[in-house]
Amino acid sequence: MEKILYVDLDGVLVNFIEGWMDHYSIQDRKTVTKWNFGEDYGLNRKDFYKSITSLPISFWSNLNPTHWAFELLRNLNQAMDSSSYDKIMFLSHSVSEDCRIGKQLWVNKHFPQ
Repeated sequence: MEKILYVDLDGVLVNFIEGWMDHYSIQDRKTVTKWNFGEDYGLNRKDFYKSITSLPISFWSNLNPTHWAFELLRNLNQAMDSSSYDKIMFLSHSVSEDCRIGKQLWVNKHFPQ
């Protein structure tokens, strides 16, 4: 049976929060301590979710990697040499078709292997 190590994209490899704040020109940035961080900027849960689901493919595909993304993947690949895992797969919740396509483009660009 194949053993797979799953790694999340948003917040682990992809700097989604900073990208969202840049996209909406948030200047006075607060420390994010909860998923619905849009509340800190006057968005109720429904409007916050809409602010995410309406983002275009280009938003998702052009997000910055986290500062530790490449080092983390290098370390995981090295650790896999001495572990029983066969491969690494990326996880991410896709909130829209544009999100799914954009995230796949992001992975292809930053981690083509």
